[in-house]
Amino acid sequence: MRKWLFFFSCLFISFSVLAQTKGSTSIFARPELGEIIIMFLLLVIVLVAAIFLFFRTNEMITLSRKKIDNKNTRKVEDFIKSLNSIQIDNFLKYKQSTKIKSPGNNSSPSLIILYMTMGATLLNTTLFAQTPGQKPISLFSEGGIVITLILILLPILATIALMLVKVASLIKKYRRNQNLAEVTQLSEYLKALPEEQITDALRKRKVVLDYKLEHNELSGSLPPNDDRGIITNVNEHANIRFIAEKRKALKRPDVDPQLSKLIIWYLITATFWLVFGTSIGEYAGIKFVAPDVDQLSWLSFGRIRPVHTNAVFWGWSSLAMLGLGYYVVPRVGNVQIYNLKWGWYALFLINTAVVLGTISLMAGINNGGGEYREYIWPIQLLFGIGLAITLANFLKTVAKRKTKEIYVSNWYIVAAVIFAITITIVAYLPFWQNGLGETITQGYYMHQGVGMWFMLFTLGLVYYFLPQQLNKPIYSYSLGILAFWSQIFFYTLIGTHHFVFSAIPWSLQTVAIIGSVGMVIPVVSGTTNFLMTFKGSWHKLSGSYTLPFFLIGIIFYFTGSLQGTVEAFRYTNLVWHFTDFTVAHSHITMYGIIAFFLWAGIYAIIPRITRQEPPQVTVGIHFWMAFIGLMFYSIPLMIGATLKGMVWMDAKPFIDSVSLMAPYWLWRAIGGTLMWASHLVFAYNMYKMIRPRNTININEEAIGKLLSDKAELVDVQ
Repeated sequence: MRKWLFFFSCLFISFSVLAQTKGSTSIFARPELGEIIIMFLLLVIVLVAAIFLFFRTNEMITLSRKKIDNKNTRKVEDFIKSLNSIQIDNFLKYKQSTKIKSPGNNSSPSLIILYMTMGATLLNTTLFAQTPGQKPISLFSEGGIVITLILILLPILATIALMLVKVASLIKKYRRNQNLAEVTQLSEYLKALPEEQITDALRKRKVVLDYKLEHNELSGSLPPNDDRGIITNVNEHANIRFIAEKRKALKRPDVDPQLSKLIIWYLITATFWLVFGTSIGEYAGIKFVAPDVDQLSWLSFGRIRPVHTNAVFWGWSSLAMLGLGYYVVPRVGNVQIYNLKWGWYALFLINTAVVLGTISLMAGINNGGGEYREYIWPIQLLFGIGLAITLANFLKTVAKRKTKEIYVSNWYIVAAVIFAITITIVAYLPFWQNGLGETITQGYYMHQGVGMWFMLFTLGLVYYFLPQQLNKPIYSYSLGILAFWSQIFFYTLIGTHHFVFSAIPWSLQTVAIIGSVGMVIPVVSGTTNFLMTFKGSWHKLSGSYTLPFFLIGIIFYFTGSLQGTVEAFRYTNLVWHFTDFTVAHSHITMYGIIAFFLWAGIYAIIPRITRQEPPQVTVGIHFWMAFIGLMFYSIPLMIGATLKGMVWMDAKPFIDSVSLMAPYWLWRAIGGTLMWASHLVFAYNMYKMIRPRNTININEEAIGKLLSDKAELVDVQ
């Protein structure tokens, strides 16, 4: 496998070197040839993976169908020589025979056919078409385009690698099952052996094996005479001065049942808004394919689209983050939450804001000031009050912590709540909402909402849950602090990169672009910190249903965040902005990063609180449907949006770009449907984790019955 990868890497480098011609133009200056090479390399990688999976799958099938030959059973003498004393003793007792049941295996669904189908559909478009006589435009000479293509390919290649690891693991399990089957057959054979044939031989063998030295052959059995106290007077406590005394571990407090109830209700309401909000989003996506599906004003696209975004922003993501935050904030401070009632007040206010906001938006009552702030100010005020109560609760909890330091998770979480309150006030105060002031405010509010509320809070959760699930400390505390302060410094500058080439001062646009490039620092440092925490524990992925969610979230954190940096470049902004590319990017970030991290945290703590695990099969279904759906949703939109931007730059009629996007919007609906269906599976998993179950502990009940019977007997006597 390594030889093939090395060969194709060399082939790619050779293409790049041979492409250099006069004037330093490369082969990628011809878009049709450059795209063919990239698609060819991707298909070759997929083909190699498919060949590998084909041979390994055949091997797995062969192993699963292999039958043990009854005629090749080992001879009795060989079997006796291979047994140890304990095994012989157990065999002679003959109390019971061992029954070994081979564990079942759940094979992971293959993505190869799905990716190749999508690739064939995407290639059957105008991707390589050019107008006769038109000078070809070099997309592949732009660094932003090339970087984006690389970022798109990373999750796909990571998924292929994950599939290969899964198949290898399945083959290992099949081999183990084959050995277990042989064990079962051998045990049945031994049960059928006549006792007189084997008992004497086994007993003789056991005598040989049980012989041991007394270990006093040279010293004798008399006790030592220690008149000088050389042996008995030993200092068992050696004080080594140059080794620092380790701090004693503090007792971790149990989760308060009342706090557990509060957390569960936060997550239940968050799950409801996830299903409701994405159901609205699913319906809005269908309207791209069938725009005349209804004629109701309340269900018009202009109304249900903000219903979808605000429900998943303020309902699903915000409530899920706060619910997990109520677990993490007191836990890392080794203290109880300051005030449970305040948590219930905030839960009620936020849910009320989302309910009233949804009704007002569908009725046509909205702020109209910009994206993600469509709720009118009295409704958004309820949300802001809920955040203010939460901030006071968290701050007072951190203030009375029993630990010396404030763990980095609480840095992120408290700062996120502070920024959320700040941007809400800035966005709704009318003092600077005139002309360009409103545009600048909108850019600040929209981007700070994503980066300084959702991203900052969720990263704080990851800094707790990822080490907890790996059972090891975070790789570098210093990297976490570097990522924290650099994100605060750079992210607050980048809001206006959404309005490049607008009437906003050129200097302000440039500052936003520089801030976007500066975001490489927190993204790279955070990703490095998370991946290095995984170092030495990658084997735990196969046995965990939370770690795959974390891993995918980390990958999208790197690719999605750097994609945002690339989109800020002036040329890529000219091509992509105001197209469906920004829709794909927002889903990669808010879904691929935030949602996957939140799901990982929920799957991590709910079983700890309720003592009830979700069905592992449905957790796997949820993971793969969400991931595949996101890929089907985002990649076609990126390709179609690039073509749309080129059509706009060529000053073609707008309707041409609408017709161009038809097949890509179909893929959007398909991917969105998969994502929406995965949320139904997640809701089912939530139900299985929180549903009360009346189970009987047989051992405990039996002992209790014995005690009660004894008590009754004493009373009778």
